[in-house]
Parts: sequence; C-alpha cells; structure tokens
Amino acid sequence: MRKWIKIFFLAFASIFTISLIGINFYIASQIPTKIEINNEDDFININNDLSGYYILKQSITIKGDVVIGDYNNPFTGTLDGGFIHSIIVEEQHLPSNYNKFLSDENELYYGLFPHNKGTIIHCNFVFDNMTISSVDNNIFCGFLSGLNSGKITTCKVTSKNSELIVNLESNLSITFGSFSGKNTGDLRKDFIDRNIKVFSCSPKLLFGGLAGEMDTSESQIDMCEKKSWILLYDCKNNCEVYIGGFVGIMKGGIIQNSFAGTVNVGFEISKNISFSPSLLCYGGFVGKCLVSHPIHISNSCYLGSSSITIDSGLPTKTYSGIFVALIDFLNNSNFEVVNSLAGGYCNSISDYPCTTDIGKPNISNYNITIDNSFFISKYTKYSYPESAFFLEEKS
Repeated sequence: MRKWIKIFFLAFASIFTISLIGINFYIASQIPTKIEINNEDDFININNDLSGYYILKQSITIKGDVVIGDYNNPFTGTLDGGFIHSIIVEEQHLPSNYNKFLSDENELYYGLFPHNKGTIIHCNFVFDNMTISSVDNNIFCGFLSGLNSGKITTCKVTSKNSELIVNLESNLSITFGSFSGKNTGDLRKDFIDRNIKVFSCSPKLLFGGLAGEMDTSESQIDMCEKKSWILLYDCKNNCEVYIGGFVGIMKGGIIQNSFAGTVNVGFEISKNISFSPSLLCYGGFVGKCLVSHPIHISNSCYLGSSSITIDSGLPTKTYSGIFVALIDFLNNSNFEVVNSLAGGYCNSISDYPCTTDIGKPNISNYNITIDNSFFISKYTKYSYPESAFFLEEKS
C-alpha cells in the first residue's frame, strides 16, 4: 500500500513540475523580445518589423528623410526611449514620392511616424524644422506623427535651437500639431518647451500646440504640457487660420489635467507684405470646436497671452478666446468645460473696432455645460458664460 502511495505522489509531483515548466514557458513566450537601438541603421530597421518592441540604448541622430511605416502600414509595436536618451532628427522634409503617405480620401499624413498605431513611450525627440513643399492634398502633419491612433506617452518634443521652424505649403488645407497632425488616440504626459514658428502658404491652416485635430470621442489629451509661443508668419491672403494652445480644431474627445502656456505665451502674426486672412481664430485651449462628438475639457489650465501683431493688412473677421475662439455644432453632442481655469489677455489692434453681436452662439440652444470654471482676463466686455468662448471679437 505504501508503495502505491509513493508512486502516486511521485507521479503527481512529476505532472506538477511539467505543468509548471509549461506555464513558465508560456509566460516567457508572451514577453516580447526587446530589440536594441544603438544607431540610425537600427532605427531604420524598425521598418522590417513594425510590430516589434524596441528600446533605445543610447542617443542617436537620424536624417530628416527617415520615416517609420506609412499610412497603410502603421507602426503597431512599442518604442521605449527609457527616459534618458534622445532621438535627434535632422531637418524633416517630405519625399518627392509621397504616395505611400496618402489615405483613401487622398489626405496626406506625414511625420517621423506617418501613422502611429502602437505605443511610443519615454522618448525625448529633438527636432530642428519641417518642410513640406507645394502639394495638392489636405495635409495632416506633426513632428512625431501625421496620424496618431495609438499612444504617445511621457514624450518630449524640443529643439537644439530656441525655436522649432515649420515651412508648410499646400493648395488645400494644412493641419499641424507638434505631436500629431490628427489625434484619434492618446497623448498622455507629453511635453513641449520650444517656441514654434510657422511659415505657411495654404487656403486653410489649423494649428495646435499638441494636436492639429481631434475628431473622435475616444481621442484624448491627458496630463500634457505646452510651454511655448506659437508664432505664425506668411499666410496667404483670404485664408482661414485656426490656432489653439492644445488643438487647432476639435470635433470630439477629451482634454484633461493639462496645462498650456506660460507668461507671455501666445500667437503672433507678422508679414512684411500685404496680409489679409478672411478668418482668424485663436484660442487658449482650442481654435475652433466643431462639435460632432462629445467634447469634455476638465481640470486644465491656460495661462498666458493671445497676442496678435500684423505689419500690414487686417483679417476680415477675428475671433479670440481664452478657452475656445469659435464653436459650432453639427449635432446635439455635449460640450463641457469643468473645473478649469484660464488667465491672460488678448490684445487689441489699434483703430480696429470691436463688436459684440457677430457670430456668438445662442448658448441656450445647445448642450453646453460650464461648471466651476473661471477666467481672468484683461477684457470683461461679455457676460458669463459667453466670455468663456469669446473673449474678444472683431469685425
């Protein structure tokens, strides 16, 4: 009897050991192999496996024509910068053959990662400038990504110089954001600390300090910080310009726990020849909200100035706001500003009359909520809550 008991326990122990080995083997097989990046060639080789797990082992410098993936072949893996090292990108410029960056709608998406569907984390990116020559497409571009439908987390965009320079030209529209031209995913704990000087030639420019456009209810900016000026130069006559501290145009999504601005942060428009945009909108948080999905802004702060200096020529119509410059609704989706603060001022243009009866939304007709949110401003012309959207309007 004892012999059989002993045999039973030995068999049980063997089965348990084999099972444990199998479990450990399975767990090990699920842990991705980390591929080290030590130089430019290693970085370029990410294109050989866009779903891999990459870790930056030292700072590297890459040429400005390097891209990872394209619109139809997005990056779906993980790039981990490890907090310490930097990816230094020389002058970015759109290749002459850019068909692989086009969507089915013939929109052009361009950046270091034209389409990020994966995770970029703990990375320091050092850029100089970006150039896109004349194209016949709507452009969505950013230093880091043209379209972000994944996660960009704990990343920093900076420059070796005091400012980042962007030269963009399109016969249609340009949508630009420092991290992403269009964000349908997550920007979280990201930071930019350099002035951005934009030279643009386009009928329509939409510019955001972090993202050019957000257009789904799932898109999110969380715990991000922008500490820089946005300087706009050389726009086409009769163009439309929308500028926001966080987002140029917002159709849906969430901005929360984020900060835009420092003292004397804002927008400057300057031109040595005739400059007369048909519409200029500049807001501390968002240039324009075109509400087609729920929009929620909470626990966020804007501090700074939204200043405008024009050497010659005046916009036909200008909207400026500490939170949002202009808002319109495509459906009955909700728009909320909760537990947020904005402070600063928008300067006036000499001899440029201000009016109070053009373009303001009828707030009672829309699903707008402003709760426990305040602004501190040089101008107090409008009664609350209209002034949360329109600090100053000129026509």
